[in-house]
Amino acid sequence: MTIRLSASILCGDLLDLRTELRSLAQAGLDAVHVDVIDGHLVPNMGIGYETLAAMVAESTLPVEVHVAGVTVEELVGPLVKIGPALITVQLEGAEDPRGIIERIHGGGIDAGVALAPATDAARVDPFLRQVERLTILTVQPGFAGQDLAAGAMDRVRTLTARARLAAPRLAVEADGHMAPSVIAQVRSYGVSHVVLGTSALFRPGVDRSQVVAAIRGQTVLPQVREGGDDDG
Repeated sequence: MTIRLSASILCGDLLDLRTELRSLAQAGLDAVHVDVIDGHLVPNMGIGYETLAAMVAESTLPVEVHVAGVTVEELVGPLVKIGPALITVQLEGAEDPRGIIERIHGGGIDAGVALAPATDAARVDPFLRQVERLTILTVQPGFAGQDLAAGAMDRVRTLTARARLAAPRLAVEADGHMAPSVIAQVRSYGVSHVVLGTSALFRPGVDRSQVVAAIRGQTVLPQVREGGDDDG
């Protein structure tokens, strides 16, 4: 299975986003991942609307938005107007997920749902046939530099199998602490999309093109350690 790789732009140089976008395209990434966070559901802030709009206009790669907030309904309207390639909604902050998904699709944009590590896996079931992507968070949303959540690999395996049964063509994405060894593991479970952050791509002195090529060509399944020194 070909793996699709997106880069979490919040892990990059936020003072030089134009250069970052060009670098990611040159390195062979498939998309740019942008977190839009309201500071309430998750105690952090992400990219704002004006910055996101500028990135969508500038980027030669598709821009994919992950939105997390206590009032996702209010956040989604402006995002649809900006027009990214995908808007993935954190289910824990959505009062009416089905209505939000319909609103995203109404703007001609692909929709996804995301689930935090502690949320009941059954929460995604009503939406698996309605969306284009399921994002499985393997860390708590909002911050880079985290170890894998307890039981993260078992959860990825279980949720991926659940999604494949319900919607065989659904894209399944893993996000959080995606070190190369972890990527190899989730690929073996059928994950098709991965968000790269500080555990693989955004590290000092790293050649991003080599990282991307190594991940795409990975054939040996390394031992995965849940936790440790790698970040994000």
